[in-house]
Amino acid sequence: EEIIGDYPYETYSVVMTNFPSGMEYPGLVLISQNYFYGSIHELRTVIVHETVHQWFYGIIGVDEIDEGWIDEGLTSYYTAYYDTLHIGEAYYNDAMLRYQNRVDEFGFDDIVIAKSAYDFNNWTDYGVASYSKPALLYHELYKQYGFIKMEQFAAVLYEKYAFDTLKEEGLRETLIQVFGEEVTETIDSWWY
Repeated sequence: EEIIGDYPYETYSVVMTNFPSGMEYPGLVLISQNYFYGSIHELRTVIVHETVHQWFYGIIGVDEIDEGWIDEGLTSYYTAYYDTLHIGEAYYNDAMLRYQNRVDEFGFDDIVIAKSAYDFNNWTDYGVASYSKPALLYHELYKQYGFIKMEQFAAVLYEKYAFDTLKEEGLRETLIQVFGEEVTETIDSWWY
């Protein structure tokens, strides 16, 4: 709430299930029971990730099929950002290094972010393009502009798109609004 905007619902439930990983719904997330028996860091990360989806999907709507990369990228980045604020910057840096290694494995220029889920060959391709590379784009913006601008960006998204649908065009406009026209070159070099 402090970073993005108010959580407007009365309840929020984190439910341990047989689901294979984590899954978000407004006011509810499903977390695989396997996370509860593993590393506390992995459990916290998946819960934080699905919780951030309460804003980037649950409040700021996204077309999960044609533009799922929008909320997954924002959620992946702000999950790592949470780690910086509450655990320490080392966790943030570790997350960005994991994303960077995944992108390097596939080749930066071979990963197109802005495309429909139907256009991916498999889950691995989808994951790198929808989670890892977009998170690294926001990390690049953080390196250029700092955390204060990243918080401003999240707050402006919330102000403009709470209970509405954020599409690629709106994301681009908001990035330009917050970071300036010069961010266009960065966007184009990362999205396509």
